[in-house]
Amino acid sequence: MFNEYFVSIFSSDSDVAFEHGDRLHNVEFENITLSEEEVLAVIMNLDHNKAHGPDNIPARLLKETAAQIAPSLCSLFNKSLRIGVVPDDWKLANVVPVYKHGEKAEVENYRPISLLSLISKTLERCVFNNIKHHAYDQINPCQNGFVPKKSCITQLIEVLDHIGRDLDREAPAFHTFYRKAVKDSLITEYNDNLKQSFEKKIKPLADSLRLPLQNQTYSK
Repeated sequence: MFNEYFVSIFSSDSDVAFEHGDRLHNVEFENITLSEEEVLAVIMNLDHNKAHGPDNIPARLLKETAAQIAPSLCSLFNKSLRIGVVPDDWKLANVVPVYKHGEKAEVENYRPISLLSLISKTLERCVFNNIKHHAYDQINPCQNGFVPKKSCITQLIEVLDHIGRDLDREAPAFHTFYRKAVKDSLITEYNDNLKQSFEKKIKPLADSLRLPLQNQTYSK
């Protein structure tokens, strides 16, 4: 049941059309060469409670043997980066359902989590540490997801401030929320606070344009 639902909502990268804005420019990276110290530091920062992947190698084992395995892993990682090939075993993942909200009997209220091998996650973190500063320079300032010190909360605050300023100067403002992307409690508070201004200033415009208008309050 979960497998069928998760497959139905999956979309591959090839289905997405990317538009490059003015901020984007070509960035050339030199070959990344990891050091044993880098690999060792990442291993030592692994969370003991972090779930392992299909290889069944727990974080505790990696941390307790970090000094011994770091040189070998460093050699493997550098070879992988040099030839551009990631071992197939490092690409495997255990997909588990994690409950979000609502009725627990409905699969739509769960999201899939992929549990990858911690060794592949170590390689990923090592590469990320080497490219993150270049990557962040390419991200639009409006991006709030998956950016340090930003989240859905900061995104909602920016949207609320923007709509509030438009309403204060009696400018038409429309807002649309994707229910699965934000917490229901924030949606409820946000809609309730704007309901009066929304109906007074936006509804007449929508009526004149013969546009359907829906101001829905989501509840848990």
